Parts: sequence; C-alpha cells; structure tokens
Amino acid sequence: MNTNTTIAKNIRVADEKASYDAACKRLLSEKIILAWIMKNCLEVFILE
Repeated sequence: MNTNTTIAKNIRVADEKASYDAACKRLLSEKIILAWIMKNCLEVFILE
C-alpha cells in the first residue's frame, strides 16, 4: 500500500530530521570537533 498522504510525508520528514539532529549532537559531543569549531569560527574565545 502506497501511503503518500500529507500525514505520512510529515512523519517521514520528522523522522529524517530527528536522525539528522541526533547525528549532529553526536558529532558536537566530540571535544576535538567542538574545539576546532570554537577555535576557527568564534572571533573571541576565552577560557577561564
């Protein structure tokens, strides 16, 4: 059965967004990645 209803499409999109969000969170939980982003993308970063 092919379910191309608006609700079905919205559920698929929500699932894809949730997977994307989880992957981004896993990536940003790596300290080396976050440190590189902070070093190269922030104008001023001060450790206290």
